[in-house]
Amino acid sequence: MENSEITATLFKNPPESGWSLRGDPFLWDELNKVFLERDGSCSVSELELDLVLLFEELTCHSLDEREAFHVAEFSKGGMSSGFVDPNHWRTALMPELAKRFALLQKRGVPIKEVSVSNARKISKAIYLLVEKYHRLHGLEVYGFSGGHGPGYAGFQVAAHRCWAEGKPHANYEAPFGDGRQVLVTYLTNVGIPAWCAGEQLELPDWEHQRTSTIVSWLERHLSLLELFDLYKSEIASWRARYTVDESEKYLLMINLAGLISARLGDIPRTPGQLYHSMDPTGMEKAEQIVSRLGVADGNIDAFGVGGCMVGRNGLALVGEEIVDVWAMRLSGKSCGTIADDLWNARSMIPSY
Repeated sequence: MENSEITATLFKNPPESGWSLRGDPFLWDELNKVFLERDGSCSVSELELDLVLLFEELTCHSLDEREAFHVAEFSKGGMSSGFVDPNHWRTALMPELAKRFALLQKRGVPIKEVSVSNARKISKAIYLLVEKYHRLHGLEVYGFSGGHGPGYAGFQVAAHRCWAEGKPHANYEAPFGDGRQVLVTYLTNVGIPAWCAGEQLELPDWEHQRTSTIVSWLERHLSLLELFDLYKSEIASWRARYTVDESEKYLLMINLAGLISARLGDIPRTPGQLYHSMDPTGMEKAEQIVSRLGVADGNIDAFGVGGCMVGRNGLALVGEEIVDVWAMRLSGKSCGTIADDLWNARSMIPSY
């Protein structure tokens, strides 16, 4: 099957799960028009991200909203005309499209990967941002997917974490500034989603920009300084009890995860992001990784790729083997050398 056949086939038949509201089929048709102009040479995770971004662009609403909303362009008459059900898209239509795409790819269509240089550039930029503010302010990054897409990075402070299971919005209960918190970026490109910033933001021609330019762009558009000011007293208390070892182990995790994932042309993933949302055993597998590593939260305390996950406690899980990467660092090995060792150990695992 040619790549172009994928996009021509993806939306051809109505969804097996049916429609929820009258605006849903019109959104389906608009998505179809966009994808007909694409060649289909992407991975399932890239498709999922594209679908989420297009959903936001075409509706001006987040896929994570709980209530149905009205889109004037889809209003063609009838009681629920123009209304779109984000819950139905999130739980039924998006997974069905991802499943269709995966089945079509099994018929011989090559999978496109993020280039190694671009993957490393994004990972390095996020690492440098965290490195700059982690020791003094406790800035942390966590990964999430689900209805949002395959690769988002949310930022928070360790002294007052906003992450809660089932609420991956990187939103704090007490808003600051104009009431909008801009604390999310992508792991697959340099930008900020519309549901976070109020409009879709992206650094033009980011693939050809220096990493320092990317870091500066993220600093200008993320509400980090406002966040630090809002929780100034909590951060001071946290810093008084946080140790140098804890800080350096955390930064080691972020750095190693970025180095290893870039070799695959992939993003650094949390345990939960390793598995497709349609994998019924995915959550259990992710929990096993977290348990083996001995970390507390799989969305914050572990990053890596399939077969090699690094924890913020200075340990890595390569296959079924625990590796003390902190001891390797203390012995004088550079992060690059440690990443080489982990990569070589991973390559010995038959399934990788």
